[in-house]
Parts: sequence; C-alpha cells; structure tokens
Amino acid sequence: MKKSGSKVISLICIFGFILAGCNIEIVATYDTIILGSGISSLVAAADLADSGRRVMIVEQRGIAGGNKRLLTDGISILDESADSYESFERDILQSNPGTISNFFMHRIITESALIPAWFDNQGITLDQKIRMPGNTTSRTLTTGLGEHTGKHIITLMEHKLREKGVEIHYNTQISEIEAKDGLYQLTILSPNTEVIINTRTLVLGEDNDKLYDTSIPLENEASLDKFHEKTVIPTSNGMELLNTLGADFSVSGEVTYVDTYNLTSAQPISAVMRTYGAMLINKEGNRFVDEMQNIETVSKEIIKQTDQVAYLVFDDILDEQLNFLREDYPNGIRESSPAPSDLATKIGVPEEALYKTISEYSAIVKNKKDPDFNKVFSDEAITIAFSKGWRSNTVYSAIQVQPSLHVRQSYAAVSDKLEVLQRGIPLKGIYAIGDSAAGIQPAKMLPGTEYTYGIVMGRIVSNSINTYIEKI
Repeated sequence: MKKSGSKVISLICIFGFILAGCNIEIVATYDTIILGSGISSLVAAADLADSGRRVMIVEQRGIAGGNKRLLTDGISILDESADSYESFERDILQSNPGTISNFFMHRIITESALIPAWFDNQGITLDQKIRMPGNTTSRTLTTGLGEHTGKHIITLMEHKLREKGVEIHYNTQISEIEAKDGLYQLTILSPNTEVIINTRTLVLGEDNDKLYDTSIPLENEASLDKFHEKTVIPTSNGMELLNTLGADFSVSGEVTYVDTYNLTSAQPISAVMRTYGAMLINKEGNRFVDEMQNIETVSKEIIKQTDQVAYLVFDDILDEQLNFLREDYPNGIRESSPAPSDLATKIGVPEEALYKTISEYSAIVKNKKDPDFNKVFSDEAITIAFSKGWRSNTVYSAIQVQPSLHVRQSYAAVSDKLEVLQRGIPLKGIYAIGDSAAGIQPAKMLPGTEYTYGIVMGRIVSNSINTYIEKI
C-alpha cells in the first residue's frame, strides 16, 4: 500500500477516514463491520450502536437498501387480535414452500409482533395496516404517508444511524480478510482509497441475488437447463470473503419468479399497486387472474398469456394514494392517456376490450364482488383504483409486466445464532444475515414480509454479537 507524503493530507484522511484523494494505510479497530446495507444490516447496526458498539457499514453500491428497497411496501407482523400464527405460516408456505427452517419460521413470525415497538423506539411510526397480495388478512404495516414504505424506512434509518455514530460508506468493498491476534484485519477499497481496519466481528448482510430479464417458463427441467446455459450467476463480495474463510455453503443456483417485472426499467413493479386496486390484463385486454394471489400463481398465469406478458392498469386514484408512483414509474415506463382508446393503441390491446374491462372492473371494485376470479376486497380505509367508477375526466395508465427469474447463487450455512459455519462449527465472530444466510428467507417471499425477515434477523444477530463481545 502507498502512504501519502503530506502530513496535512494524512490528518484529513485520518479524521475523514475515507475521503476522495486519500490513499493511506490506516489501522482502526471496530466492534463490528457490516457488509451490505439492507434492512437487516441497518437494524443490526442500530441495536449494536445502542449497546455502545463502534460500527461501520460497507456498501458496494451508491445507495442503501439492497434489492428489496423497491420490492418492499410494508412490514408484516403477527397481531393475534386479528390474525393467527397458523394463518401467517400458511400464507408464507403457500407463497414458497420448503425453503425456510421451522426454527427460523417460528422466530420470524413470533418476533414480528415486537417490530412496531422497536420502530417506535427508533422514532419511526408505522400507522397503517393493509392486506398485500398473497396474504389472507391485513397484517402489513406501512408508514401511511403515500410514500414507498421500503424506501422511506431506509432513508429514515440511514439518518438515525448517523445520529448514533454509525459510519456508512458507499461504493466501497472489502478486498481481503485475515484473522490476526484475535481480530479480523480487513482491507477496504473505495474508488480513491485503500485502508486496513481491524474488527472484532464481521457481518455478511449483502444481497446475494440478481434479477434476470427472461420469459423462459420454469415448467420443466429442460427450460431450467436452458436458463442456466445462458446465464452467468454472479459472485458477491460477501460470498468471496466467506469462501476465503472456508465457510460452509448450502444452496446453489436457486431460481424463482418475480411476478411483476418491467423490462424497460429493469426493475420489479411494486406489489402494493395491486393492494390499491390495479388490475392485470393480457394483450387481448381481458383480466385473467385475481390480482391479490401470490407470486407463484400470478407468475404462472402471466406465462399462459400471449407473449407471456401482462399490463398493470390503473387510474389516477392510484397516483393520488401512492405519490411515489409518478417518480418511480414515469412516462416511458408507463403509458398514460385520459382516453381508453388512446391507451389501448399505445399498449397494443383491442380498444373495445379495454373499454369493456375497465367498465366491468370498476363495477366489481364498487360492489366488492368479483364473479370472475373471486377476488376478496378488504375493509381497510383506503381508496383504491377504479373505486369512483367509470369517469370521463380521469387519466388511465398501464405498465407492461412479465415474470422475471430471480437467481441466487449460494448461501452461507449458519447456526441458530446466525454464526457462519465451517465444517459445522461456528467461525468465531463471523455472521451472515439477509440473502447471505441459508434457510431463513424464502427465495420467493410473501409480499409484505421482505422487511419482516430482515428486521428479525438484524435483531438476532445484534444480540449474538453483543453476547460474543462480552465474552472475549
């Protein structure tokens, strides 16, 4: 490594730690370094900082939140006054059976009841409960501001962590790891800096998955083989480090659906739009599924349609209720028009069919009875799309969506305390959370639970780290 020749620059680098223009070796000691800034990482960092620990978050990207920043529209919790453990578990398993251990399933569901109090202690209010697609009851809390709940919580958490003294460094990664004198010595790279730090514990919380644009249906092994032949599955920074440490790995190459994915913007489309009444139509202009079904059901129904695509259609009521939509899905991603005939031309569906479907669906929403697909409308006090019936002065919009394939390369095997395992034995001071940990998060999550898993995992790992540090 190179050291700066200027004492002035050296002092700036020391106090600024990672600043553009610095290229100096600095050795500092932290209680915990967390790789990745998903919700589990942020929650763990908050708990550890509240316990007086010195914490740094290292994020490869230029923004916090991970892949679920856009996928998450609320936080599902167990409220036994209106829900049951069995119902919650059943919905999770129907969304993605067999990919979560019974131990962690129990912890996720039971400890989700503690989430509202935890956020209250952080000064963040969750004050509206809705029913997300795939859920049989209303159990998902939102910030109730018309904001995108996932992004809003990430922004608030970043601010809270800085107030607690947690360092967050973006566009940064860990290039080397070495066990030395009871600590882990890490080489950290940012665009203009290379530094060495010591840490008592390391948490791998980085997202280890990627969305791929494809319309290959997973109906048989041949199609899956074809998918793997054309796909290079990525290796994350965290997985490379765990491989260096000789960690045990569990699953490799798991492929699942993301049901509403927009190819133009290369991003998933918020499931909460369906909670607020957006309808799915095919190229013939017809509805073909209960929009509130789970990912598996909706994905397989879209694949049966012409060209394996669908359109998420909504009116301006949705833009009024969810004010993040115009920013997240502007013109270019969506097509809009006050005239259904014009919208039909723009998205290439028959004009008469679209007009008929909008009229019929408006009546379905108004009466809360769906004779075609038995869609269940909840009693939440929210205004949903098409609820004001057919109107000549409204703006209708459509976003083309298709099932995308969601790929995970591998997971680190972990203990019940989220310690990374090596030949079945915990590696001292090394932990995995989020998508890096095996047997915890289903690859295909029940909408609304994305942050539930992360928050509970963050709390488990912070407790494990505090216990570990107190013993060394």
